[in-house]
Amino acid sequence: MAFVRVADGVLVATSRVMATTSTLIRAGDRGVLVDPAWCADELVALADAVDGLGVRVTAGFSTHPHHDHLLWHPRFGGVPRWASPRAVAVVADEREVLLAELLAEPACPGADEPGEPRPAEPGEPRPAGPAEPRPVEPAESGPADPAEPLPGVRVDPRRPTRGRPSPEPSARSFPPEVLALFAQVTALPDAPVVALPEPFGADGPDEPLVAVVHDAHAAGHLALWAPERGVLLVGDMLSDVELPLPFDPDDLEAYLTGLDTLAPYVARARVLVPGHGTPTSDPVARLDVDRRYLAAVLAGRDPDDPRRANPGMPEVHARVRALAAARFG
Repeated sequence: MAFVRVADGVLVATSRVMATTSTLIRAGDRGVLVDPAWCADELVALADAVDGLGVRVTAGFSTHPHHDHLLWHPRFGGVPRWASPRAVAVVADEREVLLAELLAEPACPGADEPGEPRPAEPGEPRPAGPAEPRPVEPAESGPADPAEPLPGVRVDPRRPTRGRPSPEPSARSFPPEVLALFAQVTALPDAPVVALPEPFGADGPDEPLVAVVHDAHAAGHLALWAPERGVLLVGDMLSDVELPLPFDPDDLEAYLTGLDTLAPYVARARVLVPGHGTPTSDPVARLDVDRRYLAAVLAGRDPDDPRRANPGMPEVHARVRALAAARFG
């Protein structure tokens, strides 16, 4: 698992599970780590990579309160891990549920092969097959390893866990010290747009990193805007492998409002990094694709979107259509 440079001082590593991205925003020997994931061995690899760069993590950032975006490793340090107030409230109420969802996920594939996930339950989509990361710019710390398979699609991460077998021991079998740090996030000031407090430390560079709050996909979902770098991290939005996922709770209106909230930042961004999928140097195109898809569904048309062919996406499309019919029909 290697970091790939996507912009000046912005490095992205992609998990072999669900094409989940972990992002390091680097300022000299300091760094902000966003959504580190996902397997236990990958968290160790991320810590090794950060150490290899000579970077000390000075803050963490969780884009939203889903179990695949609430992980941490002791080697990242006891720094603030910022999240929105609504996300922190969700975690306070549902930490045990979120932890159970994490532990009920299928075993991680081995580091050298994609492995075979558990059989899908009735109506549950299977993960996508292997895919390779596509860097926006040349790698800063070496190219992504083409031997690492990167399954690229997931649906709603908040799937029910009741009745599922316990996960088999695997690379996803987290040690107790990692589980103890799960979802230990700290609330940012309660505002729709807020700067991270001293992201690179009290004596570090005075560069603004700005959290933008909306409720699309999850309550208190955050995007992270780095205006001096022109980079926008959007969490589980604007993916090239997933259709829009307005499912936590089911709320198309909130999702559409969330897209409108992100739009001015997307328009200014030079690079966009999704939580699952591939970074892009054409952020506006990503927003346009999602808006066209949702507009077609809301108008009762059948959208021509290649993401519908990805594993799991036919089920997502059917669910979005049902939401549109129920709320706007």
